[in-house]
Amino acid sequence: MKWDEKLVNESYEWVEKLNAFKPEELSPWSSSLKNGLLEAGVLPYNGYTVDHVEGTKISASTFDNNGKRHTAADLLRYANPDNIVVLLNATVGRILFNPESGKLKAIGVEFTSDVDGIFYHVSINQLSQRSE
Repeated sequence: MKWDEKLVNESYEWVEKLNAFKPEELSPWSSSLKNGLLEAGVLPYNGYTVDHVEGTKISASTFDNNGKRHTAADLLRYANPDNIVVLLNATVGRILFNPESGKLKAIGVEFTSDVDGIFYHVSINQLSQRSE
């Protein structure tokens, strides 16, 4: 299955607006790392960007300019609570897609419960369970 690069980037823009912040200034550690990479020839220097590019860049921070840390949990306020289930103590193994649909749209997920070790396969509007 081939990824639609434009669609992937568009899918992350709203997350970046809410949870990715441009640092006002680099910490001494970050500045030293940036300078070391440039001295070692990790080029080009791309400045600040959230894009995945070759070379050295200044990436976004999850800390805003007031020092408040933002996490993925902050995004839940934009979710439809009737349309989402959040599980704790679970590890996702795979996100499932329908290759026949022609669109890259998730249709389910496989995960393991960290509590009981049971493997689950969950599809849209369906839950089945099997042990491994």
